[in-house]
Amino acid sequence: MKNLFVTALAVFAMIGLSFQTKAQENNKQTQSTYVKIKGGYGWGVAKDGYYVDMGQGSSIDGQQEQIFTSLGGGTIAGFAIGHFFTDHLGAELDFTYLKGAKQNVQNVSVGGVTYQSADAYTNQYRLAPTIIMSTGNSKTLSLYTKVGFVLPMGGYAMVESSSLDPSTANAIEIEQKINGDFSIGFTGVLGVQYRLNDKFAMFAELEGVYLNIKRKKSTIETFTVNGVDQLDNFTAITGQSVNVDYVDTVDSTNPDPSKALKTTSPYSKQGINIGLTYYF
Repeated sequence: MKNLFVTALAVFAMIGLSFQTKAQENNKQTQSTYVKIKGGYGWGVAKDGYYVDMGQGSSIDGQQEQIFTSLGGGTIAGFAIGHFFTDHLGAELDFTYLKGAKQNVQNVSVGGVTYQSADAYTNQYRLAPTIIMSTGNSKTLSLYTKVGFVLPMGGYAMVESSSLDPSTANAIEIEQKINGDFSIGFTGVLGVQYRLNDKFAMFAELEGVYLNIKRKKSTIETFTVNGVDQLDNFTAITGQSVNVDYVDTVDSTNPDPSKALKTTSPYSKQGINIGLTYYF
């Protein structure tokens, strides 16, 4: 994966240098450097179901149903820096913060009483190097497309679960924080730009992101029983580990509660962005 990352950066660097050289050789070509700010909202796609260790799905009065979802949906905000080497081709580096929408991933109800439920969401920082192709960046109205990579640079997923023990009537609340391995995804954008003048432009985009992330580790951050903090007694009460490392192989003959098999969760989305561009 690291080799792929290095190769991708090298490809982008060679493309950039190539077009920069061509632009310098032709004074008629248009060059534009810019910064942009944007905001938007996305809906999860490529949905799957591996968010909670104890399983995922819905069970209501004996009827069971799988819940498929993606943590990629939610509100985004960010900024980007870019440069057009010609009037039709450029490169952009995009920084985005995703505040993920909360998704219900588990619900167990019998006789109208919910015995177990879980919600999951993510907060994530992303870096996206892309290549831009435009119908004419200097035009008053232009269409463009962007393709490139998505690199999660930080963040986490959070699972909030609640359960009611039918034998003791104890109400249990758990918050589990999950960190992922380094991953590479892909993004594609179709946009329209309207130039207000030589310095400012407005834009709107349809964006798709395809991204899967493997779990690296998780930590139980909150554990209460009937509203009383019992985090220090979590292992004694549940027999599980507060901290779990996700690995490719586990020993089933001598189980270690602090180790679990890795799973992959989807963070893909489709969404709409709008924003403002400033040209230097």
